[in-house]
Amino acid sequence: ALQHALGLHLPKREEVTLAEPDGAFPTTHRRDYSARHFVISRKGVGDAVPAILFSPDPPAGSGEVVVIVHPQGKEKLIDAETGKPLPIVADLLSCRRQVLTIDVFATGEHETYSRPEDADKFTTYNRTTAALRVQDILTALLYCGGGSGASEVSLIGKGEAGLWGLLAAGFADLENVVVDAARFDNDSDEAYLETLPIPCLRNAGDFRTAGALVAPRNLIIHNTGDAFDTGWIEQAYRSMGAARHLLVRSEAMPDTEIAARVAGARRLDREG
Repeated sequence: ALQHALGLHLPKREEVTLAEPDGAFPTTHRRDYSARHFVISRKGVGDAVPAILFSPDPPAGSGEVVVIVHPQGKEKLIDAETGKPLPIVADLLSCRRQVLTIDVFATGEHETYSRPEDADKFTTYNRTTAALRVQDILTALLYCGGGSGASEVSLIGKGEAGLWGLLAAGFADLENVVVDAARFDNDSDEAYLETLPIPCLRNAGDFRTAGALVAPRNLIIHNTGDAFDTGWIEQAYRSMGAARHLLVRSEAMPDTEIAARVAGARRLDREG
């Protein structure tokens, strides 16, 4: 039901393609990492997910990839003055993880693109921007899991992108999921209409279903404030005997801690 509400397509390995964007410069090599630019697409669909894959140098042999999604695009994970990746990326590289940063629909390289979503009967024939962003995250995750040869894939969603990421996470085989709840009120119809206007999303269980689909894998939900209710998700983890794999925090988790948890601890139950 959730997949249907989001209009998600789970592409097979052979359906995901890579291409260098027009005018792309060759892979950049720095002293301790490389950065490769490419575009992830699905055959016959026409979508395009601009991406940068940061790889430690010398290359890591384990093939562990962390996908990071920023609500304003991948360039927000790079220092504008030096061109170097920000600490959350650098920390993961130092732990021998590859890092894939992406521009989901209408962000980053596509941020000027807009559609008349207030047009009459728009959602009868079209998916909303929020739903397409969830699809782009899922496409990137499935590329990492099937097409890149990664042995382990994790997801970090920053800011509002944490909401999109949580909706996508249950449809991919992930080791770790760390999402910012952005203090979203997931019990408010008005909040969904403003931030996640996806028809039938609430009927399909919204974040309750999404969180249950992630269980029993490692899941961190932070920056919930007093708004984002995780009760149902916690119950799902307890019922599966996996409560130790779920961590909920009301405050925003620092990037340094996020990177350390994703790269350092194989299981959340190592804490304490």
